[in-house]
Amino acid sequence: MTSFPDSSNASPSVWDVVVVGAGLCGLTAAWRLHQQGLKVCVLEAAGRVGGCIGTVRSQEGYLIETGPHTFPGSAKELIRLCEALKISPQAASSSNKKRYIRHKGMLHAVPINPMSLLASPLLSAKGKLRLLLEPFQPKTPSLPEPTVADFIQRRLGHEVLQRMVGPFLSGVYAGNPEALSAAAVFKKLFEWEQTHGSLTAGFVQRLLSRQQQQPTQTAGQAFPPATPSGKATQLFGFVQGLGQLTEALHQALPQGTVHCNTPVVQITRSAAKEQQAPTEKPTEQFNAPPGFCLSIASATSSNAPAEILPPLHARQVILALPAFAAAALLQELSPNASQALQSIPYVPVSVVHLGFLATALQHPLDGFGCLLPREENIPLLGSIWASSLFPNRAPEGQVLLSNFMGGAFHPELALTDDAKLVEQTCQDLQAVFQLPKAPQPDFECITRYQQAIPQYNLGHLHRVARIENALSADCPGLYLAGNYLHGIALNACVVQAQYAAEQAIKQKTSTY
Repeated sequence: MTSFPDSSNASPSVWDVVVVGAGLCGLTAAWRLHQQGLKVCVLEAAGRVGGCIGTVRSQEGYLIETGPHTFPGSAKELIRLCEALKISPQAASSSNKKRYIRHKGMLHAVPINPMSLLASPLLSAKGKLRLLLEPFQPKTPSLPEPTVADFIQRRLGHEVLQRMVGPFLSGVYAGNPEALSAAAVFKKLFEWEQTHGSLTAGFVQRLLSRQQQQPTQTAGQAFPPATPSGKATQLFGFVQGLGQLTEALHQALPQGTVHCNTPVVQITRSAAKEQQAPTEKPTEQFNAPPGFCLSIASATSSNAPAEILPPLHARQVILALPAFAAAALLQELSPNASQALQSIPYVPVSVVHLGFLATALQHPLDGFGCLLPREENIPLLGSIWASSLFPNRAPEGQVLLSNFMGGAFHPELALTDDAKLVEQTCQDLQAVFQLPKAPQPDFECITRYQQAIPQYNLGHLHRVARIENALSADCPGLYLAGNYLHGIALNACVVQAQYAAEQAIKQKTSTY
C-alpha cells in the first residue's frame, strides 16, 4: 500500500504542490520546486518514472530507447539541467550529422550547406531555382491560418515540401503537413516571414543579431566537462540511455517524494481549513487560499481492483500529463479547458526495434537514419540507426534499427499485431536498402503508443490560449506542463516544466 505522511483523515496536512505525472515535465517541475524549498509530492499512475522516456537493456545485449533517442547541442535548458544534476551527456558519433532521405528508390544524404544543396539529387534544377527565388515570393497571409503545406509550398516550393519538409514532419510529429499549423510548428520561420518579408531576410537578420550579442568570454570561464559543445548540429544522449536523465531527476528528489502506481482519480477545489504539515514549525502561520483535494488510488500490475487511498490536499497542482489525461481530470474544475484539451489530436505510433547482423542490410549505416517521403509509397515513417549513434547499443557484429510505423497517414499499422508489424517493417527495409529479399532480424522488440504524439493542427495556438485563459479564470493555482502546449522537443518540455514550477513558486511567495 502506498503511504503518505499526510494520509490521516483526522488531520490532513497540505502539500505546497502536488505534481501529477512523473515524466520529464513532472520530474523537472518537482525538482525545481524542491530546490526552492517547497513541500512537493509526485503522483504517477504507471509503475515507473520517465513517461515516454525509457531505456531497456535486453538479454541479448541491445540498449533500446523506447521513446526519444537524442537531444541537440542547442537544447540549452536541458543541458543546464544535466549540469545541475551532475550527469554527463554522451556525444553521438560524428556520423549523426548525415541524414538520409529516400528519393526515386535510393537513399540520398540531406544537404547540410548551400554547396551540397546545389549538388543534391533530392531537388531538380527547377526545384533548386524555385528555392533560390524564396526572397521574392509574396508573404503568406496570416488569415486564414496557413497549414505547413501552404506555408512551405508558397515560400520554398512543392519539391522542398514533398521531399524534405514532409519527411521531416513524419520523423518529428508523424503528422500530415496538410493539417499541421505553420504558425505552431514553424513558429520562428513564420515570424521571420511576417516580420521581415521572407525566410532569407529573417535568417540574415538573426545572424546579424547574434553577432552583435555575442558575449566576450572572460578569463576563467569554461564549460564543465558535462557540458556539450552547444553546436546545434551535434546530438547527445547518455551512456545508459535517456532513461538516465529521468532517473537522475528521481534520485535528486527526497526519498518518498515520488509515488508510482498511484493514479489520480479526481481533483476538486478544497475550501477546508488547512492544517500545518508535521515537518513545519508550530509557530509558522499559513494564509494560503483554498487549494485542491486529490482523490487517489493504489494500482497494481495484477487484476485486483485499485485500492482507494485517503485524499491528498495541495495548495497548488501541476498536471504534467498528456492532454487527454489532463482533460479527464479537469472536466468539473474547468469544462472549457477540458474541452479544449480533448480537441488536441494524437496519432498512434509503434516503434519496431530490430537487430540484424551488421552485413545483412548491405549499407554502411553511416548516419542518424533515414526518412521516407510519402511519394515513395512506403509506409515506414523513418528509421533511426541506433547502433550507429552510440557504441553500446548493439552486441558486437550486430546493428540495431528503431523503425517508426503508423502516424497520421497509416494509423492502422501502429495497431496491427506484432507479427504483421514486424513483417511489414522488414518489407519496407527491403525496399529502403534495395535488398533482394526482406531481411530477417535476430532480435525484435515493439514499443506501442496508441496516443503517441500531439498534433499541432490548425487552430492549435488558439486552443492553447483558450486552455490557459480558462485555467486562469477557473483554477488559479493549477498549472499545466506537457509537450502538447508550446513544443514537443525534450528541451521544450524542460522549459514548460520550469515555467509551471516558477508560477507555483511565485504564487507561494505572494500568498503564504
